Amino acid sequence: MDNTDKQTAGPVDRLKSVPALKTFADQAELILTGGHRNSFWDCETAFKALLASGFVIDLLNSELDLMCSSNAYIPVGGSSEIDMGVLLKDNFSLWLKLLEPGMKLSDKLFSTTEDLMVALIDFQGTGALKMEAFEQPHPFPNNIPEKHGPLIRGNKTELQAGEIYRIRAAADIFRIVSVDKPVLLLTFSSVCRVPLRWEYSRETWLPQRATASSARSSRITYVAELLGEIGESSSVPVLLSLATHEDHYVRWAMIQNIFRLDQQEGLRLLEKALTDVHPHIRKAARLSIGTIRSLNNN
Repeated sequence: MDNTDKQTAGPVDRLKSVPALKTFADQAELILTGGHRNSFWDCETAFKALLASGFVIDLLNSELDLMCSSNAYIPVGGSSEIDMGVLLKDNFSLWLKLLEPGMKLSDKLFSTTEDLMVALIDFQGTGALKMEAFEQPHPFPNNIPEKHGPLIRGNKTELQAGEIYRIRAAADIFRIVSVDKPVLLLTFSSVCRVPLRWEYSRETWLPQRATASSARSSRITYVAELLGEIGESSSVPVLLSLATHEDHYVRWAMIQNIFRLDQQEGLRLLEKALTDVHPHIRKAARLSIGTIRSLNNN
């Protein structure tokens, strides 16, 4: 491959260079395309075969060759000092992460927004990974924390090289506690299953704050807030297009910022929000209308 080819190398080139990775990608695509909600777990046999294939050596040799041969080469999915995007597909992704003794590890507890299979690559001198496991007994609906019970604390578990650990979106919470030697963690991830990622309190084991699992929804909310801040009423029709958005926090951002631009239209939307499908929006609309009426009566 000459320098020009390497500058434009992409996912196809990576799969050509790593046959075991291509086999896994083809098998996973076949299982997941048009499959049922739980078809992700049907990929475990293919994932196990990938683990046993020794593909990482071929992958890293190929990547290093490409990066050294061209300053313009950017790895698929990007990479950092500790992790690397291996495959980024429409219906799954594969990531490789290096964990070493002494690394700072968070003690916070977060739910996952995708179904995951995680495993340690087997290589000479690899260690084990110690984890804390928890279960959310009532994970759905994901966007209404009042429906969730406290986490059930499980046992600490130790993941050895070659073993596969399953993590269900929203239901299973895990935290990496420590590693005794350097390990390579391979994570096979489904598409996003739920709209919110919850952080849980270590005192009550209850959800205490949420972040959007979709970067797209976060960006939409941010732009809506910018439009409200700028204050041009011409933005109202664009904001109204968010009225039926699936994420309740996007719909609420729409109402808030339209109210800033056009109070009459904002009041109409608040009245309509009293029958929104999400209880938080219904409550917020009721409180907002009460506050407005109180101010108007003074």
